[in-house]
Amino acid sequence: MIVLAILTALFLVLQAFDVLSTIRFLKAGTGTEANPLAAWAMRRLGPWWPVIKVPEAGIAAAAWLLPSPAGAVVLDALCFVYGIVVWQNYRL
Repeated sequence: MIVLAILTALFLVLQAFDVLSTIRFLKAGTGTEANPLAAWAMRRLGPWWPVIKVPEAGIAAAAWLLPSPAGAVVLDALCFVYGIVVWQNYRL
């Protein structure tokens, strides 16, 4: 249970850093949004585009409903992927 709590907190922090780093590189003009869904949301929702992160946070919440090892694996994978995304964003 503690592992799930730590992984969930890490996932949510990575989500926040993803949004902040995306805003940073877009304002600096050093990159473009590579995720087609996020790019679409940015065009349609304007400054409200970060609301697309809400369903992703729901995935983290749903991981708590999975049997313990499965939930940890899902959150591990999500944290790994978003860690790479944030790292890449801050390199731009």
